Amino acid sequence: MARLFGRWFKRSNRLEHEDPSERLQAVQDLSDDQAHESQQTLLALAARDADLAVREAAIKLITDPDALGPLLEDEPVAASAAQTIALLVAAGRPSQSAAHPYVLEARIDTVTATTLNDLIAVVEQPEQAAELALRCPAHQRDQVLALTCLRNETGLATLEKLSRGRDKACNRHARQRLESLKATRAKLQTAQERLVELDASINKELNHHPHDSAALIAHRQKLSRLQEMRTSAVGDVDAAAHRLGELSGLTINKTIPPNPLESVDLSIPDPANDPFRPLVDELAKLAIAMRTATDLAQITAVRDVLTESWLANADAQPPNQSQHRNFTDVSRQYQELRTAWERLDSCVLSPAPAAPAKNEARDSTSTMLERRVHWQKTTGREIAKLAWPKDHQKPAILELAIADEARVAQEIRQLREQQKALAGTLVQQVEHLKENINQGKINDAKDLLRNIRHLQKSGIPGEEHEINALAARLNELKDWQSFATHPKRDELLRAVTGLVDHPLAPPDQADRLKEIRLAWDQLGLPNGPEELREQSEFDALADKAFSTCRAYYDAQTQVREANLGGRKALCEHLQSYLEETDWATADMQAADTIMRQARQEWRTYHPCERRALKPVEQRFEALQAKLHAKVKSAWENNIAQKRAIVDQAKALLDHDDIQDAINSAKALQNAWRDVGSTPRGIDQRLWREFRKLIDDLFNRRSEQNKADNEARKEHRKALEARVEDLELAAGSDADISDKGLKALSQAIDDVCADLSLDRQIVERIKSAEENYARRIVKQKAVKAEQAFLAYRDWDIAVSEAEQNAQSLEAPHPMFVQRLQGQSNSEDLTRLTIEAEIAADLSSPETVKGERMALQIDLMNRGVRNLDDVPNEEFIARWCGCGPKDAGAAELRERFFHALDKRRKPGGK
Repeated sequence: MARLFGRWFKRSNRLEHEDPSERLQAVQDLSDDQAHESQQTLLALAARDADLAVREAAIKLITDPDALGPLLEDEPVAASAAQTIALLVAAGRPSQSAAHPYVLEARIDTVTATTLNDLIAVVEQPEQAAELALRCPAHQRDQVLALTCLRNETGLATLEKLSRGRDKACNRHARQRLESLKATRAKLQTAQERLVELDASINKELNHHPHDSAALIAHRQKLSRLQEMRTSAVGDVDAAAHRLGELSGLTINKTIPPNPLESVDLSIPDPANDPFRPLVDELAKLAIAMRTATDLAQITAVRDVLTESWLANADAQPPNQSQHRNFTDVSRQYQELRTAWERLDSCVLSPAPAAPAKNEARDSTSTMLERRVHWQKTTGREIAKLAWPKDHQKPAILELAIADEARVAQEIRQLREQQKALAGTLVQQVEHLKENINQGKINDAKDLLRNIRHLQKSGIPGEEHEINALAARLNELKDWQSFATHPKRDELLRAVTGLVDHPLAPPDQADRLKEIRLAWDQLGLPNGPEELREQSEFDALADKAFSTCRAYYDAQTQVREANLGGRKALCEHLQSYLEETDWATADMQAADTIMRQARQEWRTYHPCERRALKPVEQRFEALQAKLHAKVKSAWENNIAQKRAIVDQAKALLDHDDIQDAINSAKALQNAWRDVGSTPRGIDQRLWREFRKLIDDLFNRRSEQNKADNEARKEHRKALEARVEDLELAAGSDADISDKGLKALSQAIDDVCADLSLDRQIVERIKSAEENYARRIVKQKAVKAEQAFLAYRDWDIAVSEAEQNAQSLEAPHPMFVQRLQGQSNSEDLTRLTIEAEIAADLSSPETVKGERMALQIDLMNRGVRNLDDVPNEEFIARWCGCGPKDAGAAELRERFFHALDKRRKPGGK
């Protein structure tokens, strides 16, 4: 015991040794029991020892966290004290300093699954919560991210900044939640602005006082629509505020003004009491009947009855503007139609010339042309005098005359083109005749002269003198033909004999023999016994020379037989398709495709032996005809369905309930689309008829909606004003913004919500918005250019102040430390080369070695690409360097030139 006490006493003296290293070693040599017994001594060392290492070693052995609390205010050992307190708190030792910022930071650095809940309870600052989220176990991170301080913009921005390059999941969470918050806040603001604008529109509409029942109905309908839009806008505000509260964890204050329509009567008066309403409906029916009228007397009787009823009611109560305009429009249409019928009664339309027959003689071309031109002029004048109303159906006699006029005009064009072509052919054949006579081609010349005489007989004039002269020359050449052809016949006999003695390759042999045969035939028919003998000798030699080609043509025969087999197989496929297909449910579009593809495949099997091909061709055409009959039958069925739909559409014109008729018309449109394919011509005719009937139905409804159009005029004026505001803003020189464009566009959208815009106003709005957007882009580009150049100008100004030892207020926070004498000491040449590398620009030859060394250094440091380094970082490094003398001017220009290239389109 005495010995142990001696060792302990000796060690205690070591804790008070003059040498700091001895004191440090003594502290480190303490066992757990000794450290427990020496808490007061250790506290004294931790608080007052002159050596920092000794103090920190003593702090680590102190077991009372509250005793370490005062040391948190002692800066040199505050971090060590905080770490020890954090470890003691994690071990279950409570402490009053557990929530101290230093201790919290240390606790967060050493967070575990068991200590996380305690930290969540005390963390309040966004920086602390963000650090806790980055350091806690991944499976418990959602608990930290649910903290209120990490759900608002400040906390999420802090988390996004601290998680960069450290934790992709946290960084992505922060960015996504920030975007959601911004988007939801923007939705809330937009919904509130929309609500204010709707209330303004409602108040403006409440100042309008309708002058008749139709206007009152339109007024109440518009207020009802505005009430629905306001209810929707209030719902949008509530939804956006609720969503924003969910995202941020805060209570969101929303402002919903009182409803201006709270005590307004929005009931719609019954228009059934208007005496002119049924008359307007009858006038609409009369207008439709006039467009297809074939009996003017019946139309006149109906019109007279309606006119009497209208005038009788007008004596007691005048109609409104829309109704009166409707009455005058129908009356005007009736007068136009009546005048047209009167002109038709006094008009005489002569029958058109019959279409020329295919076998009609060519010498009648001039007569046919003159007769048709005369008829076209007289009939055209009569049709023009009629001036039949554009929207009204033409009588059958007029329709026939117009169709005949179009046909005759086409025939006139064809006859004139035919005459022109024949005249050109005559000139060409005269030239060819002259060439053949000059070249001694007598047979070709005789054929051409025969054709030329035939053209002259058909009435084609011209070239008569020259034709006669050439005919005389041709007669002279005929006399010399026999004398001149004898040497050529001997030469051709020698040539064919050469082919017999020295045959060529089969194709060449055949071609050469063909040339010789052609040359022989061009000498004309033989005259006299000698030429007949030569003809027999030539034929025998030619047959012998051709014997070498027969094997070649046998191979060609095999090709023809193979092609014939392909066509037979194609017929078999078609036969099988026709027999095996269930035509009740067949895809007729596919059948049409097969029919066309079969024709194309037939053409690929060419050539074939003509005689053997004929029955196969007849079978193919018969199969194609059967398939076409199937397709045609389907077409006819589809045509019948579409005609039935047209008939149903016609019946809708007499329907009393126009809205019900329109709903039925929409169903008919859907039924039309479900019908299968039909031939293009008749499909287009039926579609035009169907489309016209549907348009007539919608026109009837348009007549009923004319009252609404009056109300829309005010909207139109407001729209014009809003569009002018947008155009003025787009063309002004004032500063503009995306928010301003959004506000102006939203104002236009609000006004035109119930309008059908014409193309001109749409183009104006589109053009103004594009001009506005271009001005924003240009303005941003100018500001970006100015902001970029400002850094260079500021650096020049600060450098001049440094050179002249002048005081200068920092033009930007980047220059504060530099002007206070705490600038960076970075190599400007190296920094400039680094910027040029980032911009993919070459450096001067004088610094080629330095650039290579810099690139090697960057590679050694693992920097493979400078594309991710932003211009702002380069500028901050440049502006932080100083002082700069006048020699830095050239480097400055190179540096900012490189950054300017990177920021512009096409740069890095």
